[in-house]
Amino acid sequence: MSDEPLTNAAVEWVRGLFSFWNSLDAPPIFDPATLPQDFVFEDRRSTINFGQMDAPEFQKYVAASWGLGVEPPQRSITEVLAVRGQRSAAYLQLLDLGNGSVVESVYCIRLTPDLQLPERSVQFDIEDVDEAIAELDRMHGDIDDDPETPS
Repeated sequence: MSDEPLTNAAVEWVRGLFSFWNSLDAPPIFDPATLPQDFVFEDRRSTINFGQMDAPEFQKYVAASWGLGVEPPQRSITEVLAVRGQRSAAYLQLLDLGNGSVVESVYCIRLTPDLQLPERSVQFDIEDVDEAIAELDRMHGDIDDDPETPS
């Protein structure tokens, strides 16, 4: 067992993305190349649920969060739950809307083979950690070209 924090390329990619988004005063202007054409986002929350989205729909979903609070939203990873290889991770996300409202969710993400873009992302209710880990295992099992996480 290592004393190192749990991380991989997927976690670091998300942290970099959040750092960029958190620095913005207005929604990001998305270039179509920022997500692969076959990108899929799936919302599995039991309360507010936006279903399955492709890349353009997901970009609109992210941009809409800038209008929900009085300040630009701030996103952070509060805990990494699990990593699989370099491409896949499950983590707890906090979305602070700047008006006293926060949204906590569990996310699973899988990056493209070159570790440059998200390929798939699934959002869960905060209490659905077991379901998220099962989804992470499915996501990771669907790929065969994922370098192992260094120990």
